[in-house]
Amino acid sequence: MTEQLKRELSLIAILSFVSMLFIVCFAPVKDGAHDLLLVLLGTLVGVVKDVYCFYFGSSSGSQRKTEILNQQPAPPANKQS
Repeated sequence: MTEQLKRELSLIAILSFVSMLFIVCFAPVKDGAHDLLLVLLGTLVGVVKDVYCFYFGSSSGSQRKTEILNQQPAPPANKQS
């Protein structure tokens, strides 16, 4: 998955969360639909948490470490006789 696609999916997740939060707080909603919207909002909270953890947590550091290690030349092989 490319970095651009990851960023776009993350942006979609965050915008979905903000939109759902606005709907739950300010839009008039039928009583039965309100519970469903709260469940969806809770799910989106988890998705946004995962996005935050990836970009600012250990996954981001691990990814940078892997990129740095891939740029270094391989050590010479030891010849044993």
